Amino acid sequence: MNKKEIFAIGDMRKLKRTCLYASIFILGLMLFLTGCQENLVEKDFSVVHGLVAEVSARSLTETKWFSLETDGGTTIKVIVETGLGKFTPSHLRSHMITGQPVEVIFAGEEKARNVIVAVSVRDYQGN
Repeated sequence: MNKKEIFAIGDMRKLKRTCLYASIFILGLMLFLTGCQENLVEKDFSVVHGLVAEVSARSLTETKWFSLETDGGTTIKVIVETGLGKFTPSHLRSHMITGQPVEVIFAGEEKARNVIVAVSVRDYQGN
């Protein structure tokens, strides 16, 4: 064997090893993304809308909970565990003062009677 053939064999082994690692990485990534997608599909999201009646804040930018009065007159306590973006305590209070309804998206069912955990809050457009 001459030097060119030896280098060609070494390059071929390196190429095979690189392809193997890339295949394993892609397979792992596909399994991970499939698992994440199934978790999103499994969650049952529900929506409720109404008027903000009371707001409790952790800080100037974080809401702890707020109460929502639905069209049917039921008052629901909405627990906030994650940031709601522009829906800071002051923004929710402005909705309370002006009487603009909000829409709350929550996962699963009520934690207790008339208590839900918000996933997202947005302005209610009305249908």
